[in-house]
Amino acid sequence: MSGLGRFTGGLGLGGAGNKVVPNSFIVEFKEGTAPAVIDTVAAELESNGGRVTSRFGAALLGFSAIIPQDRYSTVSAHPAIEKITPNYVVHLPRPVGNSAGAGIMGAGPHYEDM
Repeated sequence: MSGLGRFTGGLGLGGAGNKVVPNSFIVEFKEGTAPAVIDTVAAELESNGGRVTSRFGAALLGFSAIIPQDRYSTVSAHPAIEKITPNYVVHLPRPVGNSAGAGIMGAGPHYEDM
C-alpha cells in the first residue's frame, strides 16, 4: 500500500459516521512526479472552476481539491495521477482516560460525542 493508504487503510474512513465532502477529493500523484507537473495540474484545475484547498508533500504527493463533476474525468485521466479518492469528514472518538480532551496547556483537540 502506498501514499496516504499506508496511514489510513485500517481506519475505515468510508464507514458509518464519516460523511463524504461533496465534490472534494484527495488527488495523489505517482511517486517521483515533478513539482512543476503538480503545479500545472493544479493551475489547470483552478482555471476550469476547481479549487485546490490543501497541498501535501510528506505523507503523500498531491493536494486536496474541490473538483466540479464535469472536470473529474479530465483530471483523473492525467498520466501522473496515481489515484483520486473522496474527501471525508472524520469523527474520532474521545480518548480513553482523558475526560477533558485537553492538551498540556488546556488547549487540546475538540472531540464530538459519537
